Amino acid sequence: MRLIIIIIFVFVSLAIARSIYNQTSKFKEIYQAESKAGKLTKEQEDLEADLEKKKSPGFLEKQARDKLGFQKPGDVLYVIFGQEGAALENEKISRKNWEAWIDFLFR
Repeated sequence: MRLIIIIIFVFVSLAIARSIYNQTSKFKEIYQAESKAGKLTKEQEDLEADLEKKKSPGFLEKQARDKLGFQKPGDVLYVIFGQEGAALENEKISRKNWEAWIDFLFR
């Protein structure tokens, strides 16, 4: 009789241990999912703020001026070369037209 009680106790203990392990692993998965959701929410908020900033007229105007060289009526556009740009510009000026075409077509 004692042996049957001990065997039943062992099986019940194993079933409870497995249930506790499964429950713990589910809690871990839930925690990881909540953590990932929090990170994604923060990333989404950052992206939305960045989008709003980039939609603003001031940002669009700055990009048009800086990258495309646009200007308002009455503005004067100045292009300042650094040392590399000035050397490149001087090289372009010193070459003959046919040499520039050869460089353009074959290099």
